[in-house]
Amino acid sequence: MNIFKILLTILFLQNAADVKACACAELHPLTLADCGRYEVIFEGKIDSVSKCKNEKALTYFSITQQFKGNFLSIVPVYFECGTSCEMDFQKGDTWIIYAEKNNAQEVVVNFCSRSRKEPLPGQTDNYTYNSIHSYAQERTLLNEFFEGEENEKQGLQARKYEKVDPSLIPILLTASVAFMAIGMYLFRRKKK
Repeated sequence: MNIFKILLTILFLQNAADVKACACAELHPLTLADCGRYEVIFEGKIDSVSKCKNEKALTYFSITQQFKGNFLSIVPVYFECGTSCEMDFQKGDTWIIYAEKNNAQEVVVNFCSRSRKEPLPGQTDNYTYNSIHSYAQERTLLNEFFEGEENEKQGLQARKYEKVDPSLIPILLTASVAFMAIGMYLFRRKKK
C-alpha cells in the first residue's frame, strides 16, 4: 500500500511539474499608449486554424478592419498551443488582435496580449470584467485612436525594418573586428 502511495505521489508531482501556469498582468481600460506597444492591431474573422505542432500553430484571419500594420486582406498569425496559454481560435470567430512581429517578420500573438474574441449574441463577454470596455466599446476606441494622420506624429505606426545590403556585410564585419582589435590594443597599452 505504501509503495502505491509513493508511486502515485511521484506521478502526481511529475505531471504537476509539466503544467505551465499562464499568469498575465492585470488589464486596465485601453489607452493610446497601450496601442503603441503593439506592431499590429486589427479586427478579423478566422478563416482557418492549423493543427498544433511543437507548441505552435497558425491561424489565418480575413481582416474586417485594420487599425495598425500594413496587410492586404488576409494575415497569418502564429500562436502558442498545447499549453495552458493556448488561445481558443475557432474558424468563423471574430477577434480584435493585438500582436507583435518576430525576427522573421511573422505576426505573433500571445495569450497575455489584449486580444479578445467577439462574444456571440447572448454570450457573456468575460473580457469586459478585466478591461472595463465591451467588445463594441473597444472597437469604437480603436477607431477614435487610429483615425486621421495625427497618429503618425505620435509614433504609433508599425516599426519599419530595413535589411542590410548583403554586399556590405563583409565590410561591416571587417570594420567591427578592426575596431575591437584597436580597442584591445589601447586597453592593454593603458593597462601597462
